[in-house]
Amino acid sequence: MLIDERLVLEAMCSMWAAGDLEAVLRGFSRDVTFGVTGPASASSFLKAGRGRDLLRRRLGDLATEFDVLRFRPLQIVRDDGPWLHCRVDYQYVHRGTGMDIDGTMRHNCCMIGGRIVRYEVIHDAPRMAAFLDLVRLKTAEA
Repeated sequence: MLIDERLVLEAMCSMWAAGDLEAVLRGFSRDVTFGVTGPASASSFLKAGRGRDLLRRRLGDLATEFDVLRFRPLQIVRDDGPWLHCRVDYQYVHRGTGMDIDGTMRHNCCMIGGRIVRYEVIHDAPRMAAFLDLVRLKTAEA
């Protein structure tokens, strides 16, 4: 049976927007390698790592602090190999401060058998780091 991996990725984006972390994680292999590309990636929730359990903890931490208002794939294309490249329109709201951030980011996914084995997030890392710093500052003031 052929799996349309673009549909899998679209469904995962929908499940993330709906707050269903376990449904999202079913799209990843147990031994998935993941990370954020770009400077200031150390301030990201995802960081670099390996394994679905670690990914669950990292995405769970993000979901605990933020509501996902929007997480919509704008375009999903496949390169000549096993990679899917997805441009996502997003909006997150910090639960404690009400501050929000929106924009676009890219997700590069290497999929085998309908599951992601390598996952890379590319976003404006300095902007995201500045936003997270501001959220942490506002949270500390409260």
